[in-house]
Amino acid sequence: EGEGTNLTLHSDDFANAAWSKSGATVTSTTIEGPDSLNLASTIDDQDPANTGLILQSSTGITDDSKNKTASIYCKKGTSANFQIELRLFGGTSVTKSLYIESSTMSSSGGVNDGFKIEKLYNGWHRISLMAANNSSGNTTARILVRPATLASSLDPSLTGSVNIYRAQVEDLQFATSSIKTTSAPATRVADSITAPTL
Repeated sequence: EGEGTNLTLHSDDFANAAWSKSGATVTSTTIEGPDSLNLASTIDDQDPANTGLILQSSTGITDDSKNKTASIYCKKGTSANFQIELRLFGGTSVTKSLYIESSTMSSSGGVNDGFKIEKLYNGWHRISLMAANNSSGNTTARILVRPATLASSLDPSLTGSVNIYRAQVEDLQFATSSIKTTSAPATRVADSITAPTL
């Protein structure tokens, strides 16, 4: 696997101030994360007047026409549906949204991009969104989670929660292996395999 950099800060700590919250609360849980080593967080929308969300914007995206990728591990909470969104901005913005469970995608721009859902163990899935940049000046990427939605649209009256773990934004056309960050982006070096000469 090649080198990868996670531009998201505090990738596992959604209660940190690096994550903006509106109408949603973040609590640590006793739910084991997908790596079996760390605990996940619960994002809970209990405001029947507004659609709750958490988000983080990350700089460092290249202004080109290639796909950019956001990924996050999710496990169903109390809500029937939730939404993951990737937005590229700074020029002519591009937004890619995915509603889960129904896996309905709605896009406001970009071509040759999509999503991937990887089924893991114990109800966990890794969800990746790819959005095609457009060489218009977009150098910032925002990952956003709305924990309670309809199957393919928003409804402020809905409440509920989703369990999440390790968010990742990459200046790449696909998601690489997960990379934990704290107060700065982190890079995983490329794998190197050598074999003895026979």
